[in-house]
Order: sequence, then C-alpha cells, then structure tokens
Amino acid sequence: MNRSKLWRIYSDAFEHMRQEHPDDLRWAKGLSVATFRKQSSNAFMAEYAWVVYAAGFRVSTLRLKWPALRKAYGAFRLEYVAGMKSMARVLKVFNNPRKARSVIEGAGLISSEGFKAFKRRMSSEGAEGLLQLPGIGPITKDHLARNIGLAATGKGDIWIVRIARAVGTTDWIEMLAYVSRRARLSPGTVDIIFWEFCADNAWRTLGYRSFSSYVRSR
Repeated sequence: MNRSKLWRIYSDAFEHMRQEHPDDLRWAKGLSVATFRKQSSNAFMAEYAWVVYAAGFRVSTLRLKWPALRKAYGAFRLEYVAGMKSMARVLKVFNNPRKARSVIEGAGLISSEGFKAFKRRMSSEGAEGLLQLPGIGPITKDHLARNIGLAATGKGDIWIVRIARAVGTTDWIEMLAYVSRRARLSPGTVDIIFWEFCADNAWRTLGYRSFSSYVRSR
C-alpha cells in the first residue's frame, strides 16, 4: 500500500469536507456508541430509511427529495411508518416500491419487538443484527451501523474499493485503519470523509476530468 499517496488523497478529501460539509464533518466526528444508546426511534428510522434509499442511487438527488420523503413518512415516526397502509404518498416522491416496502416492513418488525428491546438486541449482535431489516445487505449493514453509532466501521462500497486499488491494496479495512490511526479519527469517520469527496466528484474542483486521472497524479 502506497501510504504517502493514500495520505495525499485523504488530505484532499478532508479539506473538501471541512470547506463544503462542515456540519457533516462535526456529525461524523461525534459518532460513537453513546450516539446509539441515546438514539430515539424517529432518529433511527430516519437513518434506516436514508441507507435504504441511498443504496444504488445518486445521493445528490436523494438530498433534494429528502424533505418531501420525510414528510411522506410522517417525519419517520416509528408507529406512523409501521402503520402505513398505502405507499402512495411515498411513491409520489420517490417511485421505488421495493425501497418503500422495505422501510415500512422494517418499521413493522421494530415496532412489534419494541424499540428498546430492538436496541438492546442490536447492542449485543452488532452490525450483523441489522441484516434482519428489509433492504439492508452486507455493505449497507456497515453503512447503517456507522451512521447510528453502533459500530465505528467503514463500508466497502465502490469508492472505497477504487481508492484502495489506486494506492495498491485490496485490503480496504487496513487502508481505513491506517488513515484512522494517523488522523486520530474512527475508521467510520474516515470512510465518510472519503465518501463525500468521491460522491461530490470533488477532484474536478482540483482540475481533473476523472477520478482515474486524479488518483494517478496523487
């Protein structure tokens, strides 16, 4: 692994997030197990829905639709979502029945168990327990676990894999761990910093036409 190249990419990514997404950076730095322990059912449902909808979809578009989606889901109140009999309002905002069904069915499962009991079980089972929720898979379980503070982990999405390949490694977990140690941030926070940089196509602001031309020059 080319550590100097990796650190230059991280430095660019951190500066981008510091300038363009300062609130998100503060949020990412503040994620911890305490975040999960204090989390309300509404806050959890919002993070759950975000991860379900973000999977395989352009996040810039999701951000534009998010206020209307939140309203359609009744501000992500657990019992409201669990009791939804129709997806019509949601589908008017985001026409994906599979994602809508996943969120509603997931809310139903959590409601039936009871949110406090669900949180206790997740505290014991960790990220793997999240796989029981509709719409959550092997990569998105880490995304959700990170966002709710359940686990300080990254996720092996396409951008992290591309960065790992660019610096000469297939071990993206060790790549994040190295930056985490050097930056004194959790692997999950490092992952968010890399992801924002890549999702925003921020290398273009540095004068590069493509991600591949950017990483070759680092």
